[in-house]
Amino acid sequence: MVLLGKNLNPWKRVWWALRAFEGVGLTTAKKLSDKALIHPLAKVKDLKDGHLVKLKALLQPMLEAQRQQRLIQLKAAKSMPKPILPT
Repeated sequence: MVLLGKNLNPWKRVWWALRAFEGVGLTTAKKLSDKALIHPLAKVKDLKDGHLVKLKALLQPMLEAQRQQRLIQLKAAKSMPKPILPT
C-alpha cells in the first residue's frame, strides 16, 4: 500500500509502518494512529479508505513543515561565509 509516496508493508502494524516517514518515530506514529482512530493492533492491510484519508491529512502538513525547515537550514548554510584556511 502506498501512502504519500512511501510503500508501506501490508503485514506490519500501522504505527510501526508509519515510521517509514522521515521524522516520524514510535511516539509520533502512535499519536497519529490514535488521531486517525486506528486500533493499536491494526495492520496496514486492514486499513479502510477513511483511515488512509485521515492519515494523509495528518501526515501531509507535518512532512511539508519538515521539508520547509530543511530548506531554510540549507539556505542559511549556503549564505554563511567560507572560512579562509591558511596555506
